[in-house]
Amino acid sequence: GGILKTASNHDLVLGTNDSPRMTIDSSGNVGVGTTTIGNKLQVHEASSNASFAGFSNDTTGSSSSDGLIVGVDSDENGVLYHYENKAIRFATNNTERMRIGSNGLVTIGTVSALINESGLAVRSGGNTCVFKAEGATGHNPIICWNNATSGNRSQIQFGDGTSFSSHGT
Repeated sequence: GGILKTASNHDLVLGTNDSPRMTIDSSGNVGVGTTTIGNKLQVHEASSNASFAGFSNDTTGSSSSDGLIVGVDSDENGVLYHYENKAIRFATNNTERMRIGSNGLVTIGTVSALINESGLAVRSGGNTCVFKAEGATGHNPIICWNNATSGNRSQIQFGDGTSFSSHGT
């Protein structure tokens, strides 16, 4: 097979239109859009002062509106973004553990809302779900807030059974 190589301790720079586009430094780190490489793979978009790496399943090469985008935006916020209204799933040991759905629902230990219009669904396969706060005295580990401005609202509802059966509020 063919090999592109440079002399000892020199970077390999690939470019178009007389401009560098990708650099492989002498230690094997790869930079796309930058020649200053601080990681194994570094992608930089100079025009927006942001860095993104995109992963796409589009085999035609004609669409930039699918796939996963990972990076840092111009405000230095970490970004994990999926185009095409899809969920972002996190898995370990080939098993999904957490999901952020395209509707904003965050699920842990389940893939859907557990009750009605949950914004957060946490399911424990064990005996207990735990919230632990280690803040100062007087801070509350859990705050229940209902934004309704009229009528009576319950803050907590208790239930049991394989399908939720209410037993008080």
